[in-house]
Amino acid sequence: MKTPTAVVTLLSDLYNLQARKISNRSEVTLPPAEAGKGETIAVRHFGETQETILQISPPVTPNAETVHATISNRPDAVFELIRKPISGPAGAKGGADEGVVSLASLPDTVGELRNQTLTNLNGAQLGGIRIEPSTGIPIDLVRESPKSDFKVVIGNYQQPPNLESLQKLLVLITKAKVAGFVNDAATDLSPYGLDHPSLTLSFASFSKSSKDDFKLIFGQGRDGTWYSARAGVPTVMKMDEAFIREIKVHPWDWRNTVLWSISAVDLKSIVRRIGNAPELTLEWNFGPETWAAREGPKDRSAEIDKTRANHLLDTLVNLRVANWLSPDDEDANKALQAPLMTLNLIVNTVDSEGQSSGVATRKLEIAPGGSGLTTRKTFYGRLDGEASPFVLNQADVRNLAANVFGD
Repeated sequence: MKTPTAVVTLLSDLYNLQARKISNRSEVTLPPAEAGKGETIAVRHFGETQETILQISPPVTPNAETVHATISNRPDAVFELIRKPISGPAGAKGGADEGVVSLASLPDTVGELRNQTLTNLNGAQLGGIRIEPSTGIPIDLVRESPKSDFKVVIGNYQQPPNLESLQKLLVLITKAKVAGFVNDAATDLSPYGLDHPSLTLSFASFSKSSKDDFKLIFGQGRDGTWYSARAGVPTVMKMDEAFIREIKVHPWDWRNTVLWSISAVDLKSIVRRIGNAPELTLEWNFGPETWAAREGPKDRSAEIDKTRANHLLDTLVNLRVANWLSPDDEDANKALQAPLMTLNLIVNTVDSEGQSSGVATRKLEIAPGGSGLTTRKTFYGRLDGEASPFVLNQADVRNLAANVFGD
């Protein structure tokens, strides 16, 4: 597909193309026509059956500033055209070539006239995206209708996606441009790393047009350059490496930032241990919204500050991670070998019919990236039974560690 801007620029520059000098044909010796030398530009106007042909001779020397040209409807004239770029738009203002267009400014290849946009996707009609790295498991983003929200599906795991990752991806795939067109008839994809793609992106649309359902494959060539092609199409495109780096290909990048689904209605108690301090147990009664507290063996219910306890509760039930990490994250795993704070939440559970089915415990471990609990900026966390650690916001950690008594 041609880009309107490039076509308009070509037509405008051809219209404004001027000669620095015009000579009689008898006064100029043109080099003999040779195959593959020089350039030809043919224009046909509406209502005309014959083309007007501009024949541009090759330069006399490699560094020649101008070239000679002839035009079919003025056979007795030879035009001296500026070959090299002119500083400033259409020639520097006030200079000898002011307003003159040089041949260097004309887009003269198919690639320059093409639409550089990678996909031309209609985001509103996008129904699904599959991210398929060659060394990982597929990540599916799906929705039921153009008005519904996307969900992320990874294996048997389904939930709302990480909104930041989703928004970045949608902008990326609808706005990204290719760095260039490399080959329009590639039969061997191995030089581009596309015979065994490093990444495949598949798109499904609610549109009835089959052209809106397609796959893009990405590979790295032997020279380290990234390339892309539509599956089944022989056109190879060059891609900026920054585009590839922006694609989130790990499952933890797509996890929603909501840590857990626990409501204040279902919470029974909070058991908190910080370092060597006595264990704190907070009993919560949702109906009358009352608290009971025990620190080690001591009952401190009469000393509890309800506002502070409620703030702790709000922080817990609305807790979000700053970002999820790889299960193999070395810094997080090292820190969490000796967590400085542990929180156990005892919650009421219900069965598939909404009936009470007992209680469950959710355990959250928190460790700072350095020494101390509230003096460092990086705080790692992990839930029991979860492989991936995560980073917590410093403000949330401070709220979780806050004193709930009036002293």
